[in-house]
Amino acid sequence: MNLIWVTDAKYLGDYRLQITFNDGVVKVFDGTELVANTPFFNSLQPMARFRDFKLDDWTVTWGNLDLAPEYLYQYGSSG
Repeated sequence: MNLIWVTDAKYLGDYRLQITFNDGVVKVFDGTELVANTPFFNSLQPMARFRDFKLDDWTVTWGNLDLAPEYLYQYGSSG
């Protein structure tokens, strides 16, 4: 498997992000289930907090929370 990282991300509404990866693939990641059912990510339940993401050199981050780019790639849906 080649090394994958996030090169761009856009907020789409609700808990969805459009994510572009270094290989040119664009996927939509829906974090609804993750935020609702994973205690570590419950702090992102206020929509304003989820929308306030940043990009570091590899992935999407929310302060001290992040998701591995491989996870976003695997669980994102095409267009």
